[in-house]
Amino acid sequence: MRMRVLPPSRVRAFGTRSSLFMALLLLGAWMFGSVLPNSPTTAHHPTVSGREANIYANGDTTATTRQKKLRILSINAANGVVDWRLVEQSAAAAAAAVKTNATAKATTHISSSSLPWSIEEITLDGFGTIMKEQSFQSALDYFEPELRSIFTTTSGEADDPMQKQKAPIDVLIVSSKGVNILTFLATNGIWCGPSILLSPIPNSCDHIDGTSWETEWKSTMTALVSHHSDTPLVIGIGTNFDEQYLIAEMMEETNVCGRLIPTESEAHMPHALAGGFFFATCPTWYLQSFHGNHSWKNDADNIPNLAMLIHRATSYW
Repeated sequence: MRMRVLPPSRVRAFGTRSSLFMALLLLGAWMFGSVLPNSPTTAHHPTVSGREANIYANGDTTATTRQKKLRILSINAANGVVDWRLVEQSAAAAAAAVKTNATAKATTHISSSSLPWSIEEITLDGFGTIMKEQSFQSALDYFEPELRSIFTTTSGEADDPMQKQKAPIDVLIVSSKGVNILTFLATNGIWCGPSILLSPIPNSCDHIDGTSWETEWKSTMTALVSHHSDTPLVIGIGTNFDEQYLIAEMMEETNVCGRLIPTESEAHMPHALAGGFFFATCPTWYLQSFHGNHSWKNDADNIPNLAMLIHRATSYW
């Protein structure tokens, strides 16, 4: 990764912790923090209330009216491990706490069956090795057939009477280098739906100009806005220097989606939460910072925050 080191005064503080509930594993204290400008290591945890609770309340109440659960797919391309079952349990505990307007009690089992969504993960085994030994484009070329098959709605041969219909994907999750798997899918007309980006890091490939770090980001943002300008794009990043400058500030400096606007100043926006940012010309895009470095998403303490990002992406239904 190419890095430009700036004086700390040049770095915008995009936040520390967003809405955080501590329903980790089978425990339930439902709590939120807010992003404190210019203080990337400080957070407080008021109880859930008002607009901050609406995402979870809406997600829980709509579960009974939908014909099916939303299918959320995570593509793991040599990324760190995330236990998505724990993310589902955290979301279930949070929704229960909001629904009852009380603190979730510790129980021997918390069911995620009432959630309006479920998560599955597909691992692209060998993606990292091919990328390291050859190139990012070589890894994309190798996995293109598998990536295309993931997004088809049928399985089996066309003349197979036992052919099964596969449930369509509703939300896609990618991490780090996966942002250019997303742009690859978008530019090839394979997937242009709601997506969640966890610490996106661009890579040079056929559809991304790799002349410099700036051009990689410019190409990536242009590809995203060309295909995702009116669909939810939810972005989570860490609070350390690299994440704030190399991701948040670089995304803004491309000026593809305009300035980052604090949600506090855009209370009329749908599902606005304190501590996050909207993009000025891409109002369905949302960015929020969480305590940690590039591995924040693999930290068990941030499991509730991953659930919050999923609720945000699915709350547009």
